[in-house]
Amino acid sequence: MFRQPGTSVGLPSIVAGLLAGLLAGGLLLGCAKTEEYKIGQRIDMGPFSFRVVGADEGRWSSVRTVNILFQLDRDDTAPFTTDFWESFVYRMQLVDEARNTFPVDPKPVSPVYRGGRQRSSQYRAEVRLIPSHEGVRDAARIGKDPRAFRLIIDNPAAAADQPRRVSVQLR
Repeated sequence: MFRQPGTSVGLPSIVAGLLAGLLAGGLLLGCAKTEEYKIGQRIDMGPFSFRVVGADEGRWSSVRTVNILFQLDRDDTAPFTTDFWESFVYRMQLVDEARNTFPVDPKPVSPVYRGGRQRSSQYRAEVRLIPSHEGVRDAARIGKDPRAFRLIIDNPAAAADQPRRVSVQLR
C-alpha cells in the first residue's frame, strides 16, 4: 500500500504489522514440528516406509563412529528414479546433547540391481564423529556412545499424512 508524501505510519499500524508477522511465524513453526519416534518404529516418508533398527559404536581409523542400521519396508518409487540413499543423503543428521551435528549418509547393504537402480532392503550409515567437522559446536562434549545422539530425518517428499521431520533417540 502506498502512502502520500508527508504522512506517517501510525503506531497502531506498526503494532498490527508486528503482530501479523509474529502470528505467521508461529504458524510456520507449528508446521515444522518434529515428531518423536523410537528405534524399531515404522516411519513413512515420501514413497518409503522404513525403521531405524539399531545403532552401535565403532571406529574408522582413529575416529569414533556411530553406525546406524535402517530396514526398508516399502519402496514405492518408479523404476529408473531415485533410491533411498539419494532421497535421504542430505536429509539426515545426528545431533548430540551439546547440539553438535554430523551428517548421516545411508548406504545400501547387499544391493541388487533391478528397476533401473541398485535396491536394498537394508541401509547402513557410518557416522564419523570428527571433532573438526563444521557441525561441531563443542568438540569437548561430543557424545560418547550412540545413546547420546538423536537422529533427525527430514521428509524429502511429504504426503499430507506424513511427518515433515522425525527425531529418533538412539538407544
